[in-house]
Amino acid sequence: TVNQNAVDNQASLPGVDTATAPASQQAPAVSETAASGSENDIYQVAYAHVLSGDYGMAENEFRDFISSYPSSKKIADANFWLGEALYSQGNFNEAAKTFLNAHQSYSSSPKAPEMLLKLGMSLAALDNTETACATLREVPKRYPKASRAVVSKVASEQKRLSC
Repeated sequence: TVNQNAVDNQASLPGVDTATAPASQQAPAVSETAASGSENDIYQVAYAHVLSGDYGMAENEFRDFISSYPSSKKIADANFWLGEALYSQGNFNEAAKTFLNAHQSYSSSPKAPEMLLKLGMSLAALDNTETACATLREVPKRYPKASRAVVSKVASEQKRLSC
């Protein structure tokens, strides 16, 4: 169902060609949309790249979004997805910095519990298990109303790391 959602999201984006043309022919349409689109369009294009697994493109687009719209209502989410794109590319050091800075800047965001979880996961990927475990322990302390999915993922990460 995730892939179908990604397709559905892409199909609803103006200027994104979902035909079966080679990616090299599609790229300019996306770039033109991002360059001339609204703040929401640019965010949605970047998010569609996360959903489709094109993390390099998503990273670039979220970096552009963050620098272009620093006071956007979606800035906390954009920072989260930038961290997610970095993490998914195996760039755990940059991901950890991004999640840490995002959590410090947007600690009351709905994404804050997940930012802290992903910071812990990034630290674990850097073999910094002690700090990762300490970070994961903070999630339920700071966010007792975190979603069941986040709480469950924290627990599974703690078990995996033998925290």
